[in-house]
Amino acid sequence: MEAFEKQCQSCGMPLENGKKSGTEADGSPSKLYCTYCYKDGKFLQPDMTLEEMKKVLDTTIGKEGLKGKFLAFFGKMQLKSLKRWKV
Repeated sequence: MEAFEKQCQSCGMPLENGKKSGTEADGSPSKLYCTYCYKDGKFLQPDMTLEEMKKVLDTTIGKEGLKGKFLAFFGKMQLKSLKRWKV
């Protein structure tokens, strides 16, 4: 089992038994990506860069106090290991 298998392979959000899963082109739940990153088999922001995703983490969970800053920091560290960002 991969280290981040149960997380969105774009932003790192936990995929809680498919509750926050995006959708594939056929409407089935995505096993790899969350609803905020992926819909109908496509990325919602297909041209987004890794640096832009890091900023998203800062401006979303990073603004939620000390705990949010901590989570954003660790989230940004793991991004390079997620499938969307592997080179």
